[in-house]
Amino acid sequence: VGSTTASAKHGDHEITIKVGCLAQTQEALDALDEEILRSPKRMPPVITNPPYEFFDDAAIIGDSISYILFQYETKLGHLGNPLFLARGGTSLNGLCLYYKNVYYRGVETKIEKAVASSGVTKVFVNLGQNDLGFRTIESTMSSWDLLIGRIHELNPDVEIYIQSAFPIWREIDADNEKNEKISQYNEELIRYCEENGHHYVDVAKYVVDHTDRLATIYSMDRKIHLNETGCIAWMQALNAYVEQMLLGGTGL
Repeated sequence: VGSTTASAKHGDHEITIKVGCLAQTQEALDALDEEILRSPKRMPPVITNPPYEFFDDAAIIGDSISYILFQYETKLGHLGNPLFLARGGTSLNGLCLYYKNVYYRGVETKIEKAVASSGVTKVFVNLGQNDLGFRTIESTMSSWDLLIGRIHELNPDVEIYIQSAFPIWREIDADNEKNEKISQYNEELIRYCEENGHHYVDVAKYVVDHTDRLATIYSMDRKIHLNETGCIAWMQALNAYVEQMLLGGTGL
C-alpha cells in the first residue's frame, strides 16, 4: 500500500507516471471510504505539446455524450479543430436505420454523406451506450459493419477510430449490471477492431473509479454524461493516444 513513480525511456522520449496501491486485498479495498473508492482509478497522461493538427481533418461521431464534448472542446480548444457530427439521443441503430441522423451545416444528413461531404480523413466514433439500453451486445455489434461499410462506400480511405464506451455513474451499493455489459461490449469492440483493421481507442479507462463505475468527479448528472472535468480527461486521453501512435506505438 502506497505510491511510487514509474518511468520509461526510449531514445529521446521519456515518460513518468505516478502509480499507487490502495489495498492489498479486495476486502480491504471494499472497506475504504466511498470518497476514495469513487475517485478515478487512473489519470490520463498530460501531453506537453498536444498534436492538435491531427484532428484538423477528423470528425467525431457520437450521441449526447459526444455532443457535450463538442461544447467543452469549443470552449477550451483541447483538440484543435475537429468536426463534430454528434446528436443527442442517437445510436448505432438510429444512424443505420436513418431515423435519427446528424446535422451537417445546419441540414439533417445521413452520417456517410456528412463524412464524405466534409472531406475528413479520420472518424472517431463513440456509440453504443444508447443501444445497450434496449439491444443485446450481439445485435449492437452487428450495426458496426453497416455503419462503417456505408462510410467506406462513399469514402474508402477514411480511417476508423472506435472509442470505448463509457461506464455509467451508479450508487456504490447499487448493482453494476449495466457497467458489466458495457465492459463486455468494449471487449467485443477490441476484437472487432483487431479483426477489421480499425483503431481502438480506450478512453473509458481514464474515467472509471475503483469500482468500475464513472468516477464521481467526472459525472455531470449522476448518470452517463461527463462534466467539464470529465471531458478534459477524455480530450487528454485522445491526445495521448495520437501522440503515442505518431511516435510509432499502438496507442494507449
